[in-house]
Amino acid sequence: MAIAGRPPPADGRVGPLPGSARAPRLALPGLPPGRAEPRLPPVGAPSGWLHLALAPSVTMGDLDWLLRQTWLDCCGHLSGFQVGGTRYEEAIEGGFGWAPKPRSMNTKAAAAVPPGTTFTHEYDYGSTTVLRGRSLGLVAAGAGAAGAAKITVLARNEPVVWPCDACGAPGERICRYCHAMACNACGRPCTCVDSWEYESSRVVDSPRMGVCGYGT
Repeated sequence: MAIAGRPPPADGRVGPLPGSARAPRLALPGLPPGRAEPRLPPVGAPSGWLHLALAPSVTMGDLDWLLRQTWLDCCGHLSGFQVGGTRYEEAIEGGFGWAPKPRSMNTKAAAAVPPGTTFTHEYDYGSTTVLRGRSLGLVAAGAGAAGAAKITVLARNEPVVWPCDACGAPGERICRYCHAMACNACGRPCTCVDSWEYESSRVVDSPRMGVCGYGT
């Protein structure tokens, strides 16, 4: 399974996922040739990506938990998956009157997202971070597994180095409002906040960088 994320551009266009025909192959031992090889993202692809191996027992809730722990969780916001016309999310008392009742997050991921299926994951229905994913295919039993892990991270992106807007050195803080970047030596790059130290966020390897309380 390949999952990638970045804040969507204003025009709505999103680059190709890892695993697309435009991305170079990355060989990993133990994966069946031609079936589920992870690939490196091409230029213009989302800056964060994961390749995962899921055990048959993995539920959509398990996958949601891993994405939260790896990239997303800042304030315990709601989250859910959209697979075609089907929604998966935790049950909310009363639900949303305008939306169809979602499927349970206890649904097995293998049934919800069979090979070849694409999906999206949304975290926080206010300042939403959207991830895009694709089930690439089946992996031989135990391939890439670490012990009895239900979800194994087979590969992921190298952390992106974001430059300071002023000097080009690696950025260390980002404004949560205008997304200006700064290293600690240059300090405050904008006037959006009263306290740069307390109202900016750390530069981190996450598509949720600079959003809400992530990385503070």
